[in-house]
Amino acid sequence: MDQVLGAFVACNQVTSAIVAQGQGIELGQFSGRVEAELDNSVLVYGAEGNPNFSRVALTVELETHLDDAAFDVFVAEVTRRCPLTQLFVRSGVEVTTDWKNRVLASA
Repeated sequence: MDQVLGAFVACNQVTSAIVAQGQGIELGQFSGRVEAELDNSVLVYGAEGNPNFSRVALTVELETHLDDAAFDVFVAEVTRRCPLTQLFVRSGVEVTTDWKNRVLASA
């Protein structure tokens, strides 16, 4: 389960880079964290119910030169195009995201 959640963060990072490249956006440091709820009694004990995550919450801090409005549009596109985000959403998992736009450090 930890690997699935790690892949979820990584998928958002890779999708961010793909979207940014296509839109000519320069990105800096990406920091992601995920929390999830899973009733493991189905997996571990064979209880009846849903073995899937009930909730995943992604928190991201990403450095950009975008203003907040443009950043919100960028995040919406990343969310739309990220395969694992869409896998969770379309399988009925409650997905919440909190992306924070940080100022891109000058080189």
